[in-house]
Amino acid sequence: MYQYVLWGDVQDQLYALAENGKNEISFYDAFLAVETIKIKKSDTLPMPDFHTWDCLDADGFHALVRDFPVLLDTMLLPPLKKAQKGYQTLKTYSVTDFSCLFQARKETAFSESDAFSFHFVLKGSADISYSRQQLTLKAGDMIVFPPHQPFRFIGRDDCVAVTVSVWKEKFEAIFNKALSHTHILKNFFMETLMNHKEHFLLFHFTDQNYFPLIRELYAETCRPSEYAYDICTNILEILILKALSYYHFDRIAQKDIRENDALLIPAVLQYIHDQHRQLSLKTLAQKFHYNPEYLSKKLKAETGKSFHQLITGERIFIAIQLITSTNLTLEEIGAQVGYQSPVAFSRAFKNLIGISPGQYRKEYRVY
Repeated sequence: MYQYVLWGDVQDQLYALAENGKNEISFYDAFLAVETIKIKKSDTLPMPDFHTWDCLDADGFHALVRDFPVLLDTMLLPPLKKAQKGYQTLKTYSVTDFSCLFQARKETAFSESDAFSFHFVLKGSADISYSRQQLTLKAGDMIVFPPHQPFRFIGRDDCVAVTVSVWKEKFEAIFNKALSHTHILKNFFMETLMNHKEHFLLFHFTDQNYFPLIRELYAETCRPSEYAYDICTNILEILILKALSYYHFDRIAQKDIRENDALLIPAVLQYIHDQHRQLSLKTLAQKFHYNPEYLSKKLKAETGKSFHQLITGERIFIAIQLITSTNLTLEEIGAQVGYQSPVAFSRAFKNLIGISPGQYRKEYRVY
């Protein structure tokens, strides 16, 4: 016999307590207040049918989640009683390496954990507080925090959001695969997440095509199908790739870059990746409306590398992929990645890798 309350009832109690001035009330506290008056019993657990839902927006998503059953015996376990303190969310069942949280308005506290966390704002807006700083997110924004980074998610009254937690090893595997085509962005993003003073990545989805993916990801963690693990892995990789497209020069607004300095370097690195064959520092600076000297110093400060080192590294990284997986001649590969002569290509390759392109092909060709 299952004993449970509905998540929507707990949420309503949470808001009622907050409106009475009890702003420090947690999801667990609200659960205790609801437990004695709206407890339900059933031989089977009536889960919302997430796999056949037809809700097309954040409000429909919210309505569906309100019917999610919160088990009494699970909530009353001592470890979870402690964990739920400070949380105003619904923690669903999880698939190996993944878990999802549904968030609505009011405040949600997150403590340090061993997982990477993705926060998607589906509707409204929310504030993120971290390291004595605050950042406002709007609908379509996704922010990624690394493990052991304490922060606080503060959903405003109109906020609907989803958090996806991914264990470190799985995140690195997904991220490396998603960015396998670009050495320059992959290194910068991982360096930012693990060592940078801000310790977060911010992306924005420019259309609503991401919403069905998040719904399906949430569905798979609530009611896992036979292939839930692979589905979650592939959906998250697609979401990362769609988020990265925001940094393409023809999509990102210069006004957004001027207003949020955190967007500049990822956008510049994406442009270097796209235009690595023929690109000078002067041209790059003109495209982003910055002084070349300032942009050069900014790149060095944020990546630890000069413009020349960045573009050379990207050219050689792409050349390695061509050397090991195609029948193109070394002269053709050198020209394709931006070198005007085989000698210049061979010199740059050997300076960075330590051996010539020909030696590298002999040792590492994959077919």
